[in-house]
Amino acid sequence: MSVDSVWRQQLRHTGRGRVETYFSWDCIASQLSQLYTQLLEQSALELDPAIA
Repeated sequence: MSVDSVWRQQLRHTGRGRVETYFSWDCIASQLSQLYTQLLEQSALELDPAIA
């Protein structure tokens, strides 16, 4: 097995793990939930600064 083949396999393995971790439906849903919460909090502060 050549050095390029080993490196390619390592990249494939690492890349697949990264995609499965950061781009799973659970992760995407969690990120969207956090974003929506942040936007709602920001919007509430803009509407009523006394909340802060």
